[in-house]
Amino acid sequence: DGESITIYGIEPDSKYVNADFSGLSENGVLLSDGFQQKYGIKTGDTITLKEPYGSRTYEFQVGGFYDYPGALVFFMTAENFRTLFDKKDTYFNGYFSDEELTDLDDDYVTTTITQDDLTKVSRQLDVSMGDMMGMMYGLSVIIFLVVIYLLSKVIIEKNAQAISMTKILGYTDGEISRLYILSTSLVVVICLLLSLPIERQIMEVLFREM
Repeated sequence: DGESITIYGIEPDSKYVNADFSGLSENGVLLSDGFQQKYGIKTGDTITLKEPYGSRTYEFQVGGFYDYPGALVFFMTAENFRTLFDKKDTYFNGYFSDEELTDLDDDYVTTTITQDDLTKVSRQLDVSMGDMMGMMYGLSVIIFLVVIYLLSKVIIEKNAQAISMTKILGYTDGEISRLYILSTSLVVVICLLLSLPIERQIMEVLFREM
């Protein structure tokens, strides 16, 4: 469907991608959980990818998932990567390091991406939309409280006659409050909280469909 997929070949001693590739076949891959959540992929499924500017296709077997929600990514061993894409044993196109590389010729380095580069977009979003997100959180809390109030009010109005009878029977305002207002509010809150998993499932289905 036109999605662009990134494939990483990972060295077994990598400190940055702590993935377990044991038991994977030659074309076996670990999927980012972002990919899995978007398409509902299961372990054992087969995925076919096509070259963006060619006609060659590749088939991959899903061997598991890796905690990487930020992108649509496949992870496989560097050895299998080089074999699959006909690369030399010394081939690499990306190298993670927590210190400056001094043992590589500059001719082999096309781009250096630092932690500052990776966080630049998130910082820009925080600056441009940070206040707005805080406003949305505050508005969401207000809407939540209003919904609880309105639902409680509807239930109490429907029980107005029963409340009147309790007053006639000698119940105090505090006792009536505990019988109706407190219990009703608790039921409303519990029902809203229990509905969150259902809402999450609905949103996931809608996200995949869209």
